[in-house]
Amino acid sequence: MPAEGEARYFLRIDDSPVPPVKLEMDKAKVLEVFGIEAAKKIKLLDVETDKLLTTVLGQIQNACGDWWNGATWVADTNDKDKDGDKLEKIVKQPAPPDCTKGNDLGKSFGPNWKTTPQFAMVRLLSMTPGTVDVDGTDLQTTKEYLAINPAVPFTLEGLLADSLGIKINAGFIPLEQLMLALQQTLIASHPGPTRSDPTTPARWRSQGQAACHALRRRHGHATVGRKVQQGKEW
Repeated sequence: MPAEGEARYFLRIDDSPVPPVKLEMDKAKVLEVFGIEAAKKIKLLDVETDKLLTTVLGQIQNACGDWWNGATWVADTNDKDKDGDKLEKIVKQPAPPDCTKGNDLGKSFGPNWKTTPQFAMVRLLSMTPGTVDVDGTDLQTTKEYLAINPAVPFTLEGLLADSLGIKINAGFIPLEQLMLALQQTLIASHPGPTRSDPTTPARWRSQGQAACHALRRRHGHATVGRKVQQGKEW
Protein backbone atom coordinates (compact mmCIF):
# COMPACT_ATOMS: atom_id res chain seq x y z
CA MET A 1 0.00 0.00 0.00
CA PRO A 2 1.28 3.51 -0.74
CA ALA A 3 2.21 5.53 2.27
CA GLU A 4 -0.38 8.00 3.39
CA GLY A 5 0.42 11.68 3.04
CA GLU A 6 3.07 10.93 0.47
CA ALA A 7 4.84 14.13 -0.73
CA ARG A 8 7.41 14.78 -3.40
CA TYR A 9 10.39 17.10 -2.83
CA PHE A 10 12.79 18.47 -5.45
CA LEU A 11 16.39 18.99 -4.40
CA ARG A 12 18.87 21.12 -6.35
CA ILE A 13 22.37 22.43 -5.78
CA ASP A 14 22.66 26.15 -5.23
CA ASP A 15 24.52 27.40 -8.32
CA SER A 16 24.91 30.99 -7.21
CA PRO A 17 28.57 32.10 -7.45
CA VAL A 18 30.64 31.45 -4.39
CA PRO A 19 32.29 34.60 -3.06
CA PRO A 20 36.09 34.48 -3.26
CA VAL A 21 38.03 33.61 -0.16
CA LYS A 22 39.85 36.67 1.12
CA LEU A 23 42.71 36.37 3.58
CA GLU A 24 44.07 39.43 5.31
CA MET A 25 47.26 38.52 7.11
CA ASP A 26 50.37 40.42 8.02
CA LYS A 27 53.79 38.83 8.14
CA ALA A 28 53.37 37.64 11.73
CA LYS A 29 50.06 35.96 10.92
CA VAL A 30 51.49 34.23 7.83
CA LEU A 31 54.36 32.83 9.88
CA GLU A 32 51.88 31.68 12.53
CA VAL A 33 49.64 29.89 10.02
CA PHE A 34 52.20 28.43 7.61
CA GLY A 35 55.40 28.34 9.64
CA ILE A 36 58.77 29.85 8.77
CA GLU A 37 59.91 27.14 6.35
CA ALA A 38 56.68 27.16 4.35
CA ALA A 39 56.56 30.95 4.32
CA LYS A 40 59.95 31.01 2.60
CA LYS A 41 58.38 29.19 -0.36
CA ILE A 42 55.32 31.44 -0.76
CA LYS A 43 55.85 33.44 -3.94
CA LEU A 44 53.82 36.62 -4.18
CA LEU A 45 54.84 37.67 -7.67
CA ASP A 46 57.69 37.74 -10.19
CA VAL A 47 59.34 41.14 -10.45
CA GLU A 48 60.69 42.05 -13.90
CA THR A 49 63.92 43.74 -12.86
CA ASP A 50 64.77 45.42 -16.18
CA LYS A 51 61.92 47.91 -15.87
CA LEU A 52 62.26 48.11 -12.10
CA LEU A 53 65.95 49.05 -12.14
CA THR A 54 65.60 51.36 -15.16
CA THR A 55 62.84 53.29 -13.40
CA VAL A 56 64.66 53.48 -10.07
CA LEU A 57 67.98 54.57 -11.59
CA GLY A 58 66.23 57.11 -13.81
CA GLN A 59 64.43 58.59 -10.80
CA ILE A 60 67.73 58.94 -8.96
CA GLN A 61 69.52 60.42 -11.97
CA ASN A 62 66.82 63.07 -12.48
CA ALA A 63 66.08 63.69 -8.81
CA CYS A 64 67.57 67.19 -8.82
CA GLY A 65 66.52 68.20 -12.32
CA ASP A 66 66.31 66.56 -15.73
CA TRP A 67 68.54 69.23 -17.30
CA TRP A 68 71.79 67.67 -16.07
CA ASN A 69 72.62 66.51 -19.64
CA GLY A 70 72.26 69.96 -21.18
CA ALA A 71 75.96 70.74 -21.74
CA THR A 72 76.63 71.86 -25.33
CA TRP A 73 79.47 73.11 -27.50
CA VAL A 74 79.21 76.83 -28.37
CA ALA A 75 81.50 79.33 -30.06
CA ASP A 76 83.73 81.34 -27.72
CA THR A 77 82.34 84.65 -28.97
CA ASN A 78 83.39 86.49 -25.81
CA ASP A 79 86.94 85.12 -26.01
CA LYS A 80 86.64 83.61 -22.54
CA ASP A 81 90.24 82.37 -22.49
CA LYS A 82 91.61 85.61 -23.98
CA ASP A 83 93.51 83.86 -26.76
CA GLY A 84 92.01 85.97 -29.55
CA ASP A 85 90.13 83.02 -31.09
CA LYS A 86 86.40 83.65 -30.94
CA LEU A 87 85.54 80.75 -33.22
CA GLU A 88 86.87 77.95 -31.05
CA LYS A 89 84.36 75.78 -29.26
CA ILE A 90 83.87 75.89 -25.52
CA VAL A 91 81.39 74.11 -23.28
CA LYS A 92 78.24 75.87 -22.16
CA GLN A 93 77.19 74.15 -18.96
CA PRO A 94 73.56 73.54 -18.03
CA ALA A 95 71.88 75.15 -15.04
CA PRO A 96 73.19 73.76 -11.73
CA PRO A 97 71.22 71.01 -9.99
CA ASP A 98 68.40 72.07 -7.68
CA CYS A 99 66.71 69.29 -5.76
CA THR A 100 63.90 71.62 -4.65
CA LYS A 101 62.88 71.84 -8.32
CA GLY A 102 63.48 68.19 -9.16
CA ASN A 103 61.15 65.22 -8.90
CA ASP A 104 59.46 63.97 -5.74
CA LEU A 105 62.55 62.00 -4.77
CA GLY A 106 64.77 65.07 -4.97
CA LYS A 107 62.31 67.20 -3.01
CA SER A 108 62.40 64.61 -0.22
CA PHE A 109 66.11 65.37 0.41
CA GLY A 110 65.11 68.42 2.45
CA PRO A 111 66.43 72.00 2.56
CA ASN A 112 70.02 70.86 3.18
CA TRP A 113 70.04 68.60 0.12
CA LYS A 114 73.51 69.73 -0.99
CA THR A 115 75.15 67.91 1.92
CA THR A 116 73.04 64.74 1.87
CA PRO A 117 74.39 61.33 0.82
CA GLN A 118 71.39 61.06 -1.51
CA PHE A 119 72.60 64.05 -3.51
CA ALA A 120 76.06 62.47 -3.72
CA MET A 121 74.47 59.52 -5.50
CA VAL A 122 72.56 61.86 -7.81
CA ARG A 123 75.80 63.65 -8.71
CA LEU A 124 77.47 60.33 -9.47
CA LEU A 125 74.73 59.22 -11.87
CA SER A 126 74.30 62.62 -13.54
CA MET A 127 77.99 63.47 -13.99
CA THR A 128 79.01 64.19 -17.60
CA PRO A 129 82.24 65.42 -19.26
CA GLY A 130 80.59 68.83 -19.53
CA THR A 131 79.72 69.13 -15.83
CA VAL A 132 82.35 67.09 -14.01
CA ASP A 133 84.17 68.74 -11.11
CA VAL A 134 87.77 67.48 -10.96
CA ASP A 135 88.93 69.70 -8.09
CA GLY A 136 90.69 67.62 -5.49
CA THR A 137 91.49 64.84 -7.96
CA ASP A 138 94.58 64.03 -10.02
CA LEU A 139 92.95 65.81 -12.97
CA GLN A 140 92.94 69.13 -11.14
CA THR A 141 96.53 69.71 -12.33
CA THR A 142 95.43 69.13 -15.93
CA LYS A 143 92.55 71.56 -15.50
CA GLU A 144 94.88 74.24 -14.12
CA TYR A 145 97.44 73.67 -16.89
CA LEU A 146 94.80 74.11 -19.59
CA ALA A 147 93.50 77.25 -17.89
CA ILE A 148 96.88 79.01 -18.14
CA ASN A 149 97.72 77.64 -21.59
CA PRO A 150 94.82 78.65 -23.83
CA ALA A 151 96.82 77.81 -26.97
CA VAL A 152 96.46 74.09 -26.23
CA PRO A 153 94.01 72.85 -28.91
CA PHE A 154 91.64 70.95 -26.64
CA THR A 155 89.60 71.40 -23.48
CA LEU A 156 89.35 69.25 -20.40
CA GLU A 157 85.71 68.47 -21.19
CA GLY A 158 86.58 67.39 -24.71
CA LEU A 159 89.53 65.34 -23.47
CA LEU A 160 87.31 63.44 -21.03
CA ALA A 161 84.57 62.87 -23.62
CA ASP A 162 87.01 61.63 -26.26
CA SER A 163 88.82 59.39 -23.78
CA LEU A 164 85.58 57.65 -22.86
CA GLY A 165 84.11 57.69 -26.36
CA ILE A 166 80.95 59.50 -25.25
CA LYS A 167 79.26 62.81 -25.98
CA ILE A 168 79.92 65.91 -23.93
CA ASN A 169 76.50 65.60 -22.25
CA ALA A 170 76.42 61.82 -21.74
CA GLY A 171 76.59 60.32 -18.28
CA PHE A 172 79.89 58.77 -17.24
CA ILE A 173 77.96 55.74 -15.96
CA PRO A 174 75.54 54.35 -18.59
CA LEU A 175 72.39 53.28 -16.78
CA GLU A 176 72.04 50.23 -19.03
CA GLN A 177 75.44 48.95 -17.92
CA LEU A 178 74.74 49.80 -14.29
CA MET A 179 71.45 47.89 -14.51
CA LEU A 180 73.27 44.82 -15.85
CA ALA A 181 75.89 45.09 -13.13
CA LEU A 182 73.19 45.17 -10.45
CA GLN A 183 71.42 42.20 -12.01
CA GLN A 184 74.59 40.13 -12.31
CA THR A 185 75.90 40.87 -8.83
CA LEU A 186 73.32 42.10 -6.32
CA ILE A 187 70.21 40.41 -7.73
CA ALA A 188 71.98 37.29 -8.98
CA SER A 189 73.08 36.56 -5.40
CA HIS A 190 69.40 35.98 -4.57
CA PRO A 191 68.44 32.28 -4.79
CA GLY A 192 65.48 32.96 -7.10
CA PRO A 193 66.76 34.57 -10.30
CA THR A 194 69.40 33.48 -12.74
CA ARG A 195 71.70 35.61 -14.88
CA SER A 196 69.69 34.74 -17.97
CA ASP A 197 66.36 35.57 -16.30
CA PRO A 198 65.92 39.21 -15.23
CA THR A 199 62.92 38.38 -13.03
CA THR A 200 63.19 37.72 -9.32
CA PRO A 201 60.49 36.23 -7.09
CA ALA A 202 59.20 38.30 -4.18
CA ARG A 203 58.64 36.07 -1.17
CA TRP A 204 57.39 36.60 2.35
CA ARG A 205 60.78 35.80 3.77
CA SER A 206 63.53 35.27 1.25
CA GLN A 207 66.84 33.56 1.79
CA GLY A 208 68.41 36.90 0.91
CA GLN A 209 66.88 38.35 4.05
CA ALA A 210 68.21 35.42 6.01
CA ALA A 211 71.67 36.29 4.67
CA CYS A 212 71.28 39.81 6.06
CA HIS A 213 70.49 38.35 9.47
CA ALA A 214 73.59 36.18 9.18
CA LEU A 215 75.69 39.27 8.45
CA ARG A 216 74.33 40.96 11.54
CA ARG A 217 75.23 37.97 13.66
CA ARG A 218 78.72 37.74 12.15
CA HIS A 219 79.70 41.40 12.03
CA GLY A 220 77.49 42.94 14.67
CA HIS A 221 75.85 45.30 12.19
CA ALA A 222 74.45 45.34 8.70
CA THR A 223 75.29 47.60 5.81
CA VAL A 224 72.25 46.46 3.86
CA GLY A 225 69.14 48.62 4.14
CA ARG A 226 65.66 47.36 4.94
CA LYS A 227 63.71 45.64 2.23
CA VAL A 228 60.24 46.76 1.28
CA GLN A 229 57.80 44.20 -0.04
CA GLN A 230 54.10 44.51 -0.81
CA GLY A 231 54.17 48.03 0.63
CA LYS A 232 55.39 46.88 4.03
CA GLU A 233 58.80 47.17 5.59
CA TRP A 234 60.41 44.10 7.10
